[in-house]
Amino acid sequence: MNVMIFVSVYQAASLEAESLYGNYKNGNSSEDIAHNQKVADKAHEIWYQWMNETDINKIQKILELSLNALKNHTHNNRFRLDEFGNLSSLPQHIFEAEKSKAIDILSEILQGVKA
Repeated sequence: MNVMIFVSVYQAASLEAESLYGNYKNGNSSEDIAHNQKVADKAHEIWYQWMNETDINKIQKILELSLNALKNHTHNNRFRLDEFGNLSSLPQHIFEAEKSKAIDILSEILQGVKA
């Protein structure tokens, strides 16, 4: 679940970078690769700034963006070791339960910040 919260913050930072530099490109041209690297670098820079933020208003905005990114996160691309020690996809019901719990936690934090 902590991973889900961490990912939501990074996903929100990626969306913020895309809003500044444009969406990731699907092509293999050198321009597309350079563009994607620029967006990824900016996403990391934004994430790093957010992790060190101390302004309560900015923290509230980060939490709102992260909560929105988490609510819209529909792809279950997580893996785990199954009972036989093999890497397998995380079952959808576990993904949904973890996502729901992470949304609850972020919502509680956001309410605490707003209070």
